[in-house]
Amino acid sequence: MLAVQAFLASDDWIDSKKLDYYSLTFQMHTYTGAQTRALMAGEAVCDALPDWYEHIAEMGIVLEEIAKDISDASNGTMVVHGHGMMWGGLFVHDIIDERLKAVSTLKEKCKNVWPYFVPSGGFMITPPIDTNEQDLREVGNRLCRAVEETEKVMRSV
Repeated sequence: MLAVQAFLASDDWIDSKKLDYYSLTFQMHTYTGAQTRALMAGEAVCDALPDWYEHIAEMGIVLEEIAKDISDASNGTMVVHGHGMMWGGLFVHDIIDERLKAVSTLKEKCKNVWPYFVPSGGFMITPPIDTNEQDLREVGNRLCRAVEETEKVMRSV
């Protein structure tokens, strides 16, 4: 399988390096620039994915249990939902400033775990496809502790 690196450059940067557009590979979430390497990587992922279906289903069940634990730890201040190996939590404060304060506090309370924080006032976890159950449960435990601590801080504000 090929590794595809992410790289995005401004026109000014390209000009300053005396590069042309054809000497660079552009790769982003949904834009491949039709580069051969990116297309080959995409094809390789699509070919390998069926081998992981069973693992994804099994870890999806584990993540669903973790999501329930996180929701319980939030004491009703967060909804958690997802599917397979893509899950997220959203603080449900009506006032956006409170939601953003909760996320800021969660960032401070996360110890040795760092989910992807989303601008709407929550987080996502999308672990690598080969993550094992033990590691997922450890991530869940750390997130639960961070959410519990966040909820306590927010309750005292």
